[in-house]
Amino acid sequence: MKCNMFKVFLLSFILLSLSIVQCSFFSVTTLAGTLDQRVFHLNERATVELLEKNIDLVIIDLRTPREFEESHIKDAININAFSKNFEEEILALVKEFGTSKPWLVYCRTGNRSLKALPDIIRLFPGTIYHIKDGIAYSSIPLESDNK
Repeated sequence: MKCNMFKVFLLSFILLSLSIVQCSFFSVTTLAGTLDQRVFHLNERATVELLEKNIDLVIIDLRTPREFEESHIKDAININAFSKNFEEEILALVKEFGTSKPWLVYCRTGNRSLKALPDIIRLFPGTIYHIKDGIAYSSIPLESDNK
């Protein structure tokens, strides 16, 4: 009898522990936008393949204007993730392009764009592709405004 009670207690403890761990994982990853089914985190290869398909995308570079001038993905629009008008600029893009075109968002290393994703997800109801490691050390084709 004592052995069965111990097994029930142990099983209950394990299940409770697992549910607590799962809940805390869910809340952390949701804050980063990684569990949103509209967001696809792309590596370098997947990004190059997506760009080669010539899908009609809204490409958003979340770096500073200076970084953008140095190099960026062709046809990218620059919205500084640090701008105090960031939300207004995102909403202006939603108004200009609608929600049917998917967005491709990126920055230099993936950090700024990952931090900006929750706001972008909240403001843009469409599909979002995120270059998870950024463009700094990649072979993703870039162009420059410096002529």
